[in-house]
Amino acid sequence: MFKDGQTVYFHPDGKGIEPDFNPNFMILQNGDLLQRSATEQKLIHYEYKSISMALAFTTFRNGMKLAITAPADEIYAGRRTMIFLVLAITIVVGLGSTILAVKAADRIVRPLQDISAVARRLGRGEYDQHLTYTGHDEIGSLASHMNDTMERMRNYVGAMQKQAYQDELTSVKNVAAYDKKVYDLNQKISAGQAAFAVVMVDLNQLKEVNDRFGHEKGNIALQTLCRDVCRLYKHSPVYRIGGDEFVVILEGEDYDNRDALFQKVQAFERIRDLKAAQPWTQLATSVGMAVYDKTCDATYQAVFNRADARMYEQKQHLAPRT
Repeated sequence: MFKDGQTVYFHPDGKGIEPDFNPNFMILQNGDLLQRSATEQKLIHYEYKSISMALAFTTFRNGMKLAITAPADEIYAGRRTMIFLVLAITIVVGLGSTILAVKAADRIVRPLQDISAVARRLGRGEYDQHLTYTGHDEIGSLASHMNDTMERMRNYVGAMQKQAYQDELTSVKNVAAYDKKVYDLNQKISAGQAAFAVVMVDLNQLKEVNDRFGHEKGNIALQTLCRDVCRLYKHSPVYRIGGDEFVVILEGEDYDNRDALFQKVQAFERIRDLKAAQPWTQLATSVGMAVYDKTCDATYQAVFNRADARMYEQKQHLAPRT
């Protein structure tokens, strides 16, 4: 109950007229309940029986004041719940945005990292690379252009290597390729991992063909020999190391079948019949073979020397038939 002189104002917390009721707000001063017409910007707060209360009031036309009061916790419960919900939603949205941003960044950064790594390898001359990113965006376009560039580089390098290591006339490997192979075999010998054989093939009477029929026919004789030797030794490289000298280095399957294959190449051994029609198409060779022996061959050259000596012996054996 609020009491102002003889006027009594009912308060729902009151159980009757209580002269000693003393709320924590001033009733009779500075725009208080009695002097103001209504609560405007904020509620009136006070404590009643250790409970924080809030009061709102208005004044009717007849001068009667209607006040409504309730515990402050009840009044602000909805606002606190709303604030909590807003904070929770803000946190969830923030976390979700962060996760999406990280994923989006990863979708951008990872392909760029792959492109950067491939570019570094390209700088080292490693052209056998391929980017797998196929997105329909600027990064995908960049990856596609890089793949095209790498393919052109592979083709270009392959063509250059072919030109550098291939004999132009016969299409077998040349001296540069042979020297590289010899180096590799010596490395295997040093590591105790070598297993190979060397076949020497010499084209008989190339000079006579050139002198009598011209170098064009001599070229045909060389090409004919290389074609048939390559057909016989399908799994082994053939090298032209001189004008009429060829080396076949047998490894793998051809090495395992070396004796049977050598018997077939020995069928090419003959003296060329220069009086026959088109003698430049005849297969006329001298051949020799040697097998690497780890107990006595310290280098590739030792094996080559034996094969070369055997080929020369065979050539000398055929010479009297001319």
